[in-house]
Amino acid sequence: MDTAKSLFDFGTPPFMAMRATIWLAAFHEAAAAGTSFVFTFAPEATVDPGLIEQMCEAVYSQNGRVHFVEFLCSESEVLKRPGNESRGQFGKLVDVDLYVEIARKGGFSFPPLPEPLLRIDTERCSAHEAADQIESALARN
Repeated sequence: MDTAKSLFDFGTPPFMAMRATIWLAAFHEAAAAGTSFVFTFAPEATVDPGLIEQMCEAVYSQNGRVHFVEFLCSESEVLKRPGNESRGQFGKLVDVDLYVEIARKGGFSFPPLPEPLLRIDTERCSAHEAADQIESALARN
């Protein structure tokens, strides 16, 4: 996404097209090479829901597997996070008022994703503990 953001404003048609191309290429090339990876994204209105299916199909076409993990967090916790200094370093949303406005306008609306292998409440565990939970769930599958 950083590459697309370096050229185009977030949410513009050229940004969305470039991001989709990069994401799809990453899935296709990794699957073709037999390389596993972790892909994270926050579902939001600028992502074409059909892109998720296309990325999964790129993996399935190479006899690979896709596992969804859903991270849960209360709205009150979500509203605390934009103020975190580390978010700005990664070009993430840092303005709480802007977040609220985007949410009010449906900017975080997204059709349901496939059933997750695991749901993790990020308020009840550290990132390390979440990684351990994911590793254990993957080992069972």
